[in-house]
Amino acid sequence: MKQYRFWQKIVALFLAGYFVIGFASYGLPNKELFPIFSWLLFAATPGERTAYALRIHSAAGTDFEEPVPHTEALFLMLNATGVSAHNQIQRFGEVFESGDPAAIRDQRAIVEGMFSTQPVRYELVRQVFDPVERWKDHEMQVEVLQQFDLVAPNEEAQP
Repeated sequence: MKQYRFWQKIVALFLAGYFVIGFASYGLPNKELFPIFSWLLFAATPGERTAYALRIHSAAGTDFEEPVPHTEALFLMLNATGVSAHNQIQRFGEVFESGDPAAIRDQRAIVEGMFSTQPVRYELVRQVFDPVERWKDHEMQVEVLQQFDLVAPNEEAQP
């Protein structure tokens, strides 16, 4: 019985200490003192995220009534929903925002290489959203960064 009481006290002291240190660690820059955390799991998670996407206006001579998101344009893009395509589009958006013309040209060529048909008119958009709100009601801010024309090799680009 003495051993049972001893372990009961040890467990109670451990849990109380863990609890106190956990909440005290919330004042630290990283909000935790590994391996002890403060239980405020999402308090330090940024609420707003930025992502980039392509919206396609026309392809192979067909104009769409509404721009088609690249994730729904499986017939126009190779592996449109794949991680590689997503990463390349995110990189394109980041490079575009940086304003480096050479990097934009290089990244644009990579992204345009994913299209399986030409000519294509598409736009690069910035999506700003809170992941929880987007999950609840699909709400996000969308800003068009620029529209691009990818022409077939034997056609001339239009201004």
